[in-house]
Amino acid sequence: MNKLENAGLIKEENAGNFRRHDYSSMVISRKILNAVEECLKPVLSALRISPFQAVVLSLGISIFSAIQTVKGNWSAGFGLYVLGFVLSDGILRAAQAQKTATFFDYFLNGFIGRLNLVVLRCALCWLIWIQSGISPLLGIGIASLLITPYALFIFDRYAAFTRWIREETEIYLKPEVPAVSLANLVYEAERIALVLSLFYFSLGMWIYFLLNSIFGMVFMIYHIRCANKKMRIDNLQSSLKRYKREDGNK
Repeated sequence: MNKLENAGLIKEENAGNFRRHDYSSMVISRKILNAVEECLKPVLSALRISPFQAVVLSLGISIFSAIQTVKGNWSAGFGLYVLGFVLSDGILRAAQAQKTATFFDYFLNGFIGRLNLVVLRCALCWLIWIQSGISPLLGIGIASLLITPYALFIFDRYAAFTRWIREETEIYLKPEVPAVSLANLVYEAERIALVLSLFYFSLGMWIYFLLNSIFGMVFMIYHIRCANKKMRIDNLQSSLKRYKREDGNK
């Protein structure tokens, strides 16, 4: 496959991703955030901040959010976390509308967004430890924190291998499993739990961390089962041998 064909494939796949994530398929919280970003788009465009600068700024806001959370000001911490998300995502959408966004911008936005999520959960575990000491809630929070990177990683890993298989064998596998729609519902429930925690902290945290821990494990196991069922392709073995041979000759 030449570079032009490969670029065409990437463009086609990303266009498909955008179509799958239109307004009609999104959960309510995502619709609300999109509506806010649309309203703020003229303001965000006027700021003349690049997507890269916005992502770095969102990371700084996330760290400040974590500091406020650890100090016990969870309402401010939550508000700052949402602000950082709206800022980075809104500016990226504005750049997309102006046709100045690059794939690197999307890559970095996704990576820093997940890093911000880990920072938030670290701060929440710290706050629980300060308030309750060693407790069952802290235990489930730490379990969720340990599961988070792998639960996020498995989605990208599965998609990357489906594309690799397509390039090497011309066998098409969907880059996402059917459980993606369920994942969106779980993420919606987690956001509701975070809002609930502003009023009933312990109850909201129990729901939030239990959802994340249980479904994080479920999604990992489900992806592994799908990979075991769909990716046992003989041609892939010869490709692996060829790559090893080429690497050995460098």
